Amino acid sequence: MKKLSAARNFGTTAADWASCTDPSRLSYVATGDTQCISFSSSASPSQVRVLVPFRPVQTPLGGVFGSQNVNVQAVAVVGLTGSALGPCGLCVIGPGNHDLQNGNLVVAGANVVFNGTLSANPNGSITVTGGGQIDLDGTTPNKGTYSPAPNQNQPARGSTAR
Repeated sequence: MKKLSAARNFGTTAADWASCTDPSRLSYVATGDTQCISFSSSASPSQVRVLVPFRPVQTPLGGVFGSQNVNVQAVAVVGLTGSALGPCGLCVIGPGNHDLQNGNLVVAGANVVFNGTLSANPNGSITVTGGGQIDLDGTTPNKGTYSPAPNQNQPARGSTAR
């Protein structure tokens, strides 16, 4: 994705990335990838560094000084914070009432997000394992089993944000 954006916006090629070197790269580079895209660790990175390969840029007045272009390069280091979990593994975007009935929903390693109000019959349940959470735009009645307890009245997600 990073390489595709650089190709579209800066005209970089696969050969540019293959020959790119970054003496200040972070400690982890994915196997088979360029060292110009690096991370602070392989398991839980807190930083990502991208060094865009040198690109020639034409200089409008450079010919006066004997140079038609100059090589430029860009670098960005971004800090990553928070959970490695995405915003949601199961997202129900539509507003209104969502009724799980007597169903059982288990999500591992991701968050569950419902816009609107969620209800389940007494035998229904939502279980999130692996550190995820349950976020509700609305509330949940005192029926069903939820683990962990839902975070209620959270901001709506997606196209129904109010």
